[in-house]
Amino acid sequence: MKPKVSNTALIAMCDYEIRTANDRRLWFRIKALDKKLDQLGPIGSEGFDWLQWEGLVDERVSFETQLSVHKDVVKKVLSRYS
Repeated sequence: MKPKVSNTALIAMCDYEIRTANDRRLWFRIKALDKKLDQLGPIGSEGFDWLQWEGLVDERVSFETQLSVHKDVVKKVLSRYS
């Protein structure tokens, strides 16, 4: 029997460093979206809703890019090429 793999495990995952209150709010939103993704069932299973999955993943990524860790990375890259 194959072990169950959650949909969110298929997305590049990492634990986030929570630096600010905004990071904490975003983290809770990301975790709520992870639960919704898991409730869709296995990817490719009968009745799997690809449109809903794509929307949830897009929303999750938009929250992820708002984390202070990602903003710092963007600042470093921009400063290198400015």
